[in-house]
Amino acid sequence: MLFIKFARKYFEESEKDLERAVKAFNINYHPQAIFHAQQSIVKGVKVMLEAKRKVIYNHEPELVGVFSGTFSNE
Repeated sequence: MLFIKFARKYFEESEKDLERAVKAFNINYHPQAIFHAQQSIVKGVKVMLEAKRKVIYNHEPELVGVFSGTFSNE
């Protein structure tokens, strides 16, 4: 259950980052749009890994390796 709670919270944060990215993009503040879009993606990937009960503490390259290993057969 803890994994699911954490995944839900991370998903909510991912959505907030995406909203920030869209707002920044709409006012032509592209560096911030890119930053928040990247943050949203990283959190979304972590949500997917949490759903598979995989915990990761840093971003790249370990995150990419764990993600591809976890979902390579799906």
